Amino acid sequence: MNKEINTKNEDFILILNLYNNSRYSLLEEKSNELIRSYPKDHKIWNLYCISLIRQDKYKESISSFLEAIKRCPKKALLLNSLGLTYLQKEKIEEAVQCFEDAADFNPQYYPSYINLGNALRRIKNNNQAIRSFKKAIEIDAEDTRGYIYLSLLYKNLGQIEESITLCKKVISLNKGHGLAHRHLSSLITYDTPSDEHILLMKEIINKDNLKDNDLSDIYFGLGKALEDIGDYEEAFKYLNLGNSICRNNLSFSIDLSKDYFKSLKIDYKRLDPLDIRTDKNNIFVLGMPRSGTSLVEQILSSHSKVVGGGELQFFLKSVKKSFKEIGGLTFPNHIEDIDSNILKLINEHYSASISDLFEGHSHLVDKMPYNFMYIGLILLSLPGSKVVLCERNPIENCFSIYKQKFSKGNNYAYSLNEIAQYYLLYNDLMAFWKELYPDRIFCLSYENLIINQENTSKDLINFCNLNWEESCLFFYENNREVKTASAIQVKKPIYTDSLELSSNYTKHLKILNETLKGLES
Repeated sequence: MNKEINTKNEDFILILNLYNNSRYSLLEEKSNELIRSYPKDHKIWNLYCISLIRQDKYKESISSFLEAIKRCPKKALLLNSLGLTYLQKEKIEEAVQCFEDAADFNPQYYPSYINLGNALRRIKNNNQAIRSFKKAIEIDAEDTRGYIYLSLLYKNLGQIEESITLCKKVISLNKGHGLAHRHLSSLITYDTPSDEHILLMKEIINKDNLKDNDLSDIYFGLGKALEDIGDYEEAFKYLNLGNSICRNNLSFSIDLSKDYFKSLKIDYKRLDPLDIRTDKNNIFVLGMPRSGTSLVEQILSSHSKVVGGGELQFFLKSVKKSFKEIGGLTFPNHIEDIDSNILKLINEHYSASISDLFEGHSHLVDKMPYNFMYIGLILLSLPGSKVVLCERNPIENCFSIYKQKFSKGNNYAYSLNEIAQYYLLYNDLMAFWKELYPDRIFCLSYENLIINQENTSKDLINFCNLNWEESCLFFYENNREVKTASAIQVKKPIYTDSLELSSNYTKHLKILNETLKGLES
């Protein structure tokens, strides 16, 4: 009995094709059959375990990975895949251990260092993450992943020159690396249309046969660069091209969003907030993307008693998990069935998820913007929480969204019409929350914060029941990692350049002006 299968074997080619074509049920069956003939082949085991993951059989997949690791002499691939599985389930420490073990079994196994670096970033171990990315580069100096991930980390830490150098290295290795171009454009302020990077991006889009993702990245990069030099006509042309590519490659239905938002409007007044006391304080900073949430979190986290948690996904996960545990209910389909038992479960699950994030502080900021949908559930299940709603001029907010290519989600963000329609849904829901909880929501105007930084910041700190600290005025000196699109901006002092940018694009933004006319900023 052979220990390993030849990759040219027709049976292996069959299961590889099943994987590539997402036929996971059949892949499970066929790879399981092959394991009987090749019980120590790590490649077959890996495909078998992945087939289970893709069918949401996580427990079975993890136990199979562990069995495979025992049997197979070659373990690095399996440990790496198991680590990625743990990451999907938010088991970060287990994932880190798997990636470290993979590197121990095969010190030259490049993917383990990349994945270890990204996992370490999740637990804010940035110094170790930097070492891991540098080790990946040492192993393979021609692979761009180590450079780009390290560059993104340096950007988020405010180490701009280092980030720029690494971006340029990626482009030297792969001239058509779209993310590197878009990333570099966010790090540079352009002064002239003859800037070498602008000329290079234009050359690439005219000559190179790029994939849609790379092409759209470069279009967004050009849009930002040309806005810098004041060529707004050309800037919008490229922004429009980039958005069109993104929109054509995803699905979005405003009608489904309407149904979802409508389902959230129930009679919350029939429910009493939980009577729970804790020495841990949650601050939810929420609102539309690009409304100033990152800046507000940066100000708050500059206070000695506050730690910024970033865009945590725990609250909605806790809600869904809690509904499921009560008779298999689904959210939001059964939101009308919510009661004190579900509220208690939400509190328990969310509190458990964030318990390690306080890092000795008394206050934690959860900056997931889309928690604006669940303000009622937040105030009922976590009654001591502070809710800070970030608001911005609707036109500026919507156009800022249009100028941003997001890493994932936000599927409404690539059409001006759909952004405007989505904003109307948001605005309507905010009116609902404000009427329901007029004294529990601190509405923070982005424009007021920019124009009157000190007074607005003091009002914010006071709302959170904290004593004023001057460090909150110097938020840009905070060296924490910021993982959002605003990472560059929040590492600088307050500036007014972004207040009326949309006025340079008026003729292109008619749909925004017509749809959002009359809304309060």
